[in-house]
Amino acid sequence: MAKAISIVTGGAGFIGSHVAEKLVQNGHRVVVLDDLSGGFADNVPAGAEFVEGSILDHELLDSLFEKHWFDYVYHLAAYAAEGLSHFIKRFNYSNNVVGSVNLINAAVNAEAKCFVFTSSIAVYG
Repeated sequence: MAKAISIVTGGAGFIGSHVAEKLVQNGHRVVVLDDLSGGFADNVPAGAEFVEGSILDHELLDSLFEKHWFDYVYHLAAYAAEGLSHFIKRFNYSNNVVGSVNLINAAVNAEAKCFVFTSSIAVYG
C-alpha cells in the first residue's frame, strides 16, 4: 500500500511542526509549507520535505499539488496578532482568508481526500 501524502501549512510553527512530526512517525510522506513568518526551519521534523513559501502564492500551491497529489491537507498557516487584529484587518484578511481560499482551491482541484483546518487566535480577536 502506498504511503499517504500530506501537506502541513504552517509546519515550521509550534503546533504545525508537531503535527508534521506525528504524521512522519505514522508513515506519511510529508511536505511542510511555511513562509517562516512565525516559525523556524529547524522546527521541521526530519523526514519531511520543507518548502519555504506562502499560501498566498497560488502558483506555488498549484505546482505542489500537481507534483505530489496530496491525500491530506493540514492547514495551520495563519497570521495571528493578538491584540492587533483590529488594527491590521486588511493584512489579516489577505494572509488568513485569501491564503486559505487559495489552499482550499488547490485541494479541491487536486481532489484531496481530507482538509483539516485548525483556525487561529486571530479568529477570536
